[in-house]
Amino acid sequence: MLVTNPIKFSLVLIQILCVLGSCQKQDKIPPRINVISPLNNTSFQIPCVVQVEGEVHDNQSLSRIEISIVDENLVPVTTAISQNISGDQFEFNEQFIINDRLLQSGNYFVKVSVEDEEGNLNSSYTSVFLSEVTRELLGIYLVSSDQSSTNLSFLDDMGNITLKSTISGNHKVSESNSKHQYIFLGTDISGISLETDFYTTKWEVPFLSSTYDFFQDVNKSKDKDQLYLSNGDGVIRRFDKNGIQIGGYIADFQNWFAHFNEVDNYVMVDTYSNLFTRWITVFNKSLGIEYTRKPITGEVVEIGQVNNSLCFVLIQNGNDFHLAHYDLNTNNLWIDCSVQNNHCYNAQKKGNYLYITTDDGLYRFNYNNYQMLPLIVNFPCSQIDLEDISGDLIISDAQNVYFFNEQLGIYNSFVTTDSVENVLVYYNK
Repeated sequence: MLVTNPIKFSLVLIQILCVLGSCQKQDKIPPRINVISPLNNTSFQIPCVVQVEGEVHDNQSLSRIEISIVDENLVPVTTAISQNISGDQFEFNEQFIINDRLLQSGNYFVKVSVEDEEGNLNSSYTSVFLSEVTRELLGIYLVSSDQSSTNLSFLDDMGNITLKSTISGNHKVSESNSKHQYIFLGTDISGISLETDFYTTKWEVPFLSSTYDFFQDVNKSKDKDQLYLSNGDGVIRRFDKNGIQIGGYIADFQNWFAHFNEVDNYVMVDTYSNLFTRWITVFNKSLGIEYTRKPITGEVVEIGQVNNSLCFVLIQNGNDFHLAHYDLNTNNLWIDCSVQNNHCYNAQKKGNYLYITTDDGLYRFNYNNYQMLPLIVNFPCSQIDLEDISGDLIISDAQNVYFFNEQLGIYNSFVTTDSVENVLVYYNK
């Protein structure tokens, strides 16, 4: 017994060692990769076709290959091509069509990964430079309305105005989103996002009855991935590009929201409890909670960012309008200039200038010297937008649409058949 047991133990140990030895990989050499095309640092202009050609080798047997194009964070920007392979050599020749209009210019990599039957893995990265799709003006959308319907028309570069869609209800708010290719129309009975290929409904905002007009104001987020809607029930709702509500801001009890805008990490809102009691309320954008508020006299027409922490607030108070400024860092609000016996309607910042549409004409506030001057008098105008490629301002007096810059003045005009309530500049991205 004393002799037999050690012998049995030794035999068992030998068997275990044999099994463990057989489980170890006999092949520890990874496959080799040779990319023939594209050459390192080749440049491409989107849209483009990237031809990926090469071969892989293994000292025993290949198992799988995957090819893709990735960004600098190794995130794929194309669909990966993956396939099971065999043998000790494999040649590949694949095409990648890149037509994403939102891809930014920069360095990308053709990634080729290959694995052999023993699980040895190797990857190669060939650097390529992709130039983004050139941003281009597609045209200008004109929004008009009567008491029962809202029309969306398109002004092309030839001066043709074409009706694209009609929805039910009187127009309240509208916004374009070139990045995600839709137009949002809010009426007194519905809120609809229209895609701009066939003008079918992309998504809708559920309508709720409220004390005031359900749609008070609309704005895009600065990254253009979200749409903010100020509603008459005292809530600003945030929607993603697919129309899914992802957050918002709620007014205090017996408070309601009107005009607003996103400014860096804050959302500034014209808040009121009645016709005479109003505040500029500042919310923390990410937390959705009120940060501070300042009392104002009059109704806010427009809110926007001047630079850094400085914001402008355009206020109509009775028959006069005021241009006020608010500093997010100091929480100070002050009025820089006033224009008497004149109503303002909209404002557009361009460089160091703020352009304001009024009953009397087009005004310009100069941030270099903090002076307000009328640029065009006896020219009642209401809507304004900036075409930021040419630098032209697009202005409407309801019946006409004008192109304006300070070198040429009004150099182009188009007569409309409907009363224009908004102009929306639209690009390919």
